[in-house]
Amino acid sequence: MNKSTITGIALIVIIIGVFTFGILSFLGLGESKTIDVSESATIQREANRVILSVGVDSESVSAEEAELSNKEISDKIYSFLNGLGLENDYKTESYNVYPNRDWERNEVTGYTVNHMIRIDTEKIDLTGKILDGVVNAGANNVYGLQFTLTEETEKEARVEAYEKATLNARAKADGIANGLGVKITGVKSISDSSFDFYPVYRDFAVAEVGKGTDEIQVASGDVDVTASVTVSYKFR
Repeated sequence: MNKSTITGIALIVIIIGVFTFGILSFLGLGESKTIDVSESATIQREANRVILSVGVDSESVSAEEAELSNKEISDKIYSFLNGLGLENDYKTESYNVYPNRDWERNEVTGYTVNHMIRIDTEKIDLTGKILDGVVNAGANNVYGLQFTLTEETEKEARVEAYEKATLNARAKADGIANGLGVKITGVKSISDSSFDFYPVYRDFAVAEVGKGTDEIQVASGDVDVTASVTVSYKFR
């Protein structure tokens, strides 16, 4: 095949391509006509899980004495939690021993042991008793109290939130299409824009908790699960 023949074939291919593109453009088939919308939906579920951390800080002139004191209090907390049937719902979150220093004299004056215990349970109705009991057992730090959802409940709420967000997106797209006098013919693409999960947090001072469950109000509340989607609809 000589050079002139190859050049001729190339020109024919180019002409056919231009001609085809012109026809598709004339018919509106070469264009990507879409209505792009983003929507979200929030599902509320009653909290059915509580998570909190309780801490024991012990100080002494020696690390050994501080550890022994800390262990004594920690064992009381464990015994109390076991008595509530929570033996499988707690674990050590962190355990640290560090020296206390007099920086002016540049000397160690003693040691502090910090033991943090994480409690994660579905027995949410025991929250008040847990708070009161761990403090009475010797815990001097309570933080991170949150009412949230079990993994199964969270997954179910997530699916429902995405379903509702998708329906909201279609409703918005239909409204736009009606306003333009066009008809939606299908979906070109869809993506999940975001997923947000909002546990309910509560703050309590140790002194306040120690007053007893009859004087402290522990309201769990509802957990918000929000999903967002972006959908690209084809129309004609």
